[in-house]
Amino acid sequence: MSKISGGNLRMKLEERLSLALNPATPQAALDGLAGDRSIEVRQIVALSPYVSYAVLERLADDPEPSVRLSVAQNSRTSPDTLGRLAGDSDAFVRLTVARSPNAAPYTIGFLITDAERAVRDAALANLAARTTPASPLPFVAVFERNKRKVQLE
Repeated sequence: MSKISGGNLRMKLEERLSLALNPATPQAALDGLAGDRSIEVRQIVALSPYVSYAVLERLADDPEPSVRLSVAQNSRTSPDTLGRLAGDSDAFVRLTVARSPNAAPYTIGFLITDAERAVRDAALANLAARTTPASPLPFVAVFERNKRKVQLE
């Protein structure tokens, strides 16, 4: 097997994709694949239920929006990383964060004021689905501070 380190991959794309999809792939190999030159490989690593939190944090800064979207879709992504992705330039990334049950209340409160209506609606739906929030006050405070920015249609 070829050595994987720091994105210097000597394997064919198909082999790297297979390795990224394999649940038996060691964590060190997934870490190396996170720096792959192929967007598809990085997407698969970002979606892996076996990828480390550190790699998810690193991939959250990937220049490719589809990789950041995959990070937002991963159920292992931390609330802090989802909070960073809530400010992403890509609306699909923000929409995915707004729909995430792992997003922290302050992140959902932030997304309620998003420029995109779909993101705002998803954040409001996420808020409504949380039947026992720790406290509605963070949401109310964020909404009150930003209600002038929100344009209800």
